[in-house]
Amino acid sequence: MKKILTVFIMMLCGIIFAANSFAVTLLTNEQAIKEMFPDLDDIKTVTHTLSASEISAIKEKMGGSLVHYQKGSKSENVSEVTSYEFYIGMKDNKPV
Repeated sequence: MKKILTVFIMMLCGIIFAANSFAVTLLTNEQAIKEMFPDLDDIKTVTHTLSASEISAIKEKMGGSLVHYQKGSKSENVSEVTSYEFYIGMKDNKPV
């Protein structure tokens, strides 16, 4: 009887933990872009680094910082990013 009860409890725990488990499949940038735009011939990557005047104008509009976070969060440790990558889909040598 004790053995049956132990097996039952273990099975119940297994069901509870299995219900709370999940998996996430992450894609690379290239895979995600091909999924979103399957008919494109090519993807061009353009990197734009903000100039000092662009950074100043953005900070003025955003209250003095490029990074916003909720007070007390660990996001305070995030540094400002001033370089961004843009992905441009090409079809017949024209941007889409």
